[in-house]
Amino acid sequence: MVRRIGGTLALLLAAGTSALAQGAAQSPAASSWWSLTAHVIIAPWATILLLVAGCLLLFLDLLTPKTWEWMGTMGVIAVGTVFAAHVTEGTGGWIGIVLMLAGVGLLLLETHVFPGQGVAAVGGLLLLFLGMFWALGGSNHAALALPVASVLTVVTLVAFFAYLPKSPLWKQISQQMRQQSAIGFAAAAHQNPMFLIGQSGTVMTPLRPSGVAEIAGTHFDVITEGDFLDAGEAILVTHVEEGRILVERATETVAAQAVNA
Repeated sequence: MVRRIGGTLALLLAAGTSALAQGAAQSPAASSWWSLTAHVIIAPWATILLLVAGCLLLFLDLLTPKTWEWMGTMGVIAVGTVFAAHVTEGTGGWIGIVLMLAGVGLLLLETHVFPGQGVAAVGGLLLLFLGMFWALGGSNHAALALPVASVLTVVTLVAFFAYLPKSPLWKQISQQMRQQSAIGFAAAAHQNPMFLIGQSGTVMTPLRPSGVAEIAGTHFDVITEGDFLDAGEAILVTHVEEGRILVERATETVAAQAVNA
């Protein structure tokens, strides 16, 4: 998460610096092209559209399991272009971007250094909002764009999360996460079989006395110590000896622990 935020800030600064450099140092034609583009972007409707799209793309990228996706890059480009356009056209200033960076820094302190205090989070959110307000031109230009963009972003996110649990995308992400968890569990069990002791699972094939059981989403060959067990019964791993995983019915283990207590 920290690397993602750091990458976002770095790309944001790079986008703004590059845009300003183009407007100041390139050929008159290129400068004129950027000036025309920036003039369109600073219009309230364009600013709102790009801010909403950029914030949504960045938020969706933070939800993905990988470190950085194309959505994050596109989101940074959209948001960075808005700020660069306002700075280039003189409707905003670099002090707003500095305040935004300070706000993100306070939020990182709240989440990673002083969790649960709340003071840094409040200060970070305040600086973040003030920075965006200033970077978009203050009361003359951001009075409409920033509140509307914020409301539209929140409404879209609420609608997104209302639909997300029912969407095929969420089912695919959940399945990938379960598969990654199962792979990690299987690797840990292979490296250290004693790790399985105490784990609970479900019988997949009848244990007569050996068979297959599912433990933490992974299938293992197991042997029952007590009675033969049918598929679907709950089991508990009691021993691991010479590569053999010994299990017994979970209810028997719970009863034995109650007697010993």
